[in-house]
Amino acid sequence: MQLVQPKGNGLKLERLKTKEEPAARFTGQAWITGRFLAWWPAGASNASDETPEYLLIADAKGAAKLPHFTLRYKNQRLQYLVEIIDLTNGEAAMRLIFGEAKARQLLDPRVDSVDATGTFLIEDYEVGVECDAAWAHAMFVKAEIPRNLFAGRGEVPQRC
Repeated sequence: MQLVQPKGNGLKLERLKTKEEPAARFTGQAWITGRFLAWWPAGASNASDETPEYLLIADAKGAAKLPHFTLRYKNQRLQYLVEIIDLTNGEAAMRLIFGEAKARQLLDPRVDSVDATGTFLIEDYEVGVECDAAWAHAMFVKAEIPRNLFAGRGEVPQRC
């Protein structure tokens, strides 16, 4: 496994592990374009979910800026590009993006999901590969959202 670090994203490598399950941790901050999504995986009415999931879903431009791993194998190069970032402070991010009233609608829970499209500043970025799929975590710092989108049911990408 080899780590790919796109230039000019503001992230600096702090720690790298390449054996068995590769992972890397970065300091610094990066602006990523895409979509913030907070959602109840089984729906708001399902009492078995304890907390919603908070994700930053990078668009193609945003994903191209993120460090990721590649694997060279028999004249092939597999890229483990990061599309979904689990946010470590998702509830705080949701409150900053949507405000207290809309955030409460999700947390009560009265809606299945809320989402917003824009540019998001992240820090404490971690990336790795597990079960032949990329994973990533980061902390949300702030957002620039040209238009707030609020919905009761959003599209959620499939994950491993």
